[in-house]
Amino acid sequence: NSGIETTLFSIETPFAFRDRFFGTNERKDGMNGLLDVLGKWKDAAYIPPKQSQVFQQGGVLIFQGEDTAFAHYDAAVGTHLEVQVAIDRAIEAANKLE
Repeated sequence: NSGIETTLFSIETPFAFRDRFFGTNERKDGMNGLLDVLGKWKDAAYIPPKQSQVFQQGGVLIFQGEDTAFAHYDAAVGTHLEVQVAIDRAIEAANKLE
């Protein structure tokens, strides 16, 4: 996903903020994790080299050999996958290789 219309102004963005602020929908730490990270960025600024990169979203891909075992694409701002979910999916994929 990229572009301001499909990221920042996506209907999923306010729900992601709600989940982050109030610790709902599997986001149990509320703002603790976010505040911890932001506290380390006090002197950092990142300006993408191209304006079109400002509103690009990320995601998580977990591979099992050459196959994709799990894929999560961030639908909007703040809708990234919880780290523990990614770890759990990676462990599941690794266990299937054994």
